[in-house]
Amino acid sequence: MPLPRDSRCQHVKPDGSRCRAPRVRGSPYCVFHDPGFADQGAEARRRGGLNRAEQLRLAVLPEDTPDLPLKTVGDIIEAVEATFNMVRRGQLDARIGNCLAVLCQVQLKAIEGSDLEQRIAALEGRQNARIAR
Repeated sequence: MPLPRDSRCQHVKPDGSRCRAPRVRGSPYCVFHDPGFADQGAEARRRGGLNRAEQLRLAVLPEDTPDLPLKTVGDIIEAVEATFNMVRRGQLDARIGNCLAVLCQVQLKAIEGSDLEQRIAALEGRQNARIAR
């Protein structure tokens, strides 16, 4: 249910419409437009920026993170375990952890395909040797 017109902020926006936020008791304006709340609003924006900066810092791996070998299924298992634990401890943003998990899946499929190619080549070699006898 919309607020009664007299309980809304009196601030007029550049397009000529009024702010629709509830006004602060004893003031014709809301917390966003009341000059008495300017310092608190600035502090809240500063803290919001700091929180966002911390989120962005967590979004990437530290510069000194060593590269991991991803040549075997065991390597991939170790990489997924390490990523899982970093996300769990809050050292790595879950979005980055998800991306790394997807890339590990791609690498795992490539390893499986390569192993299959090698097995087929070995079987064909044995078959060709039998035929040549």
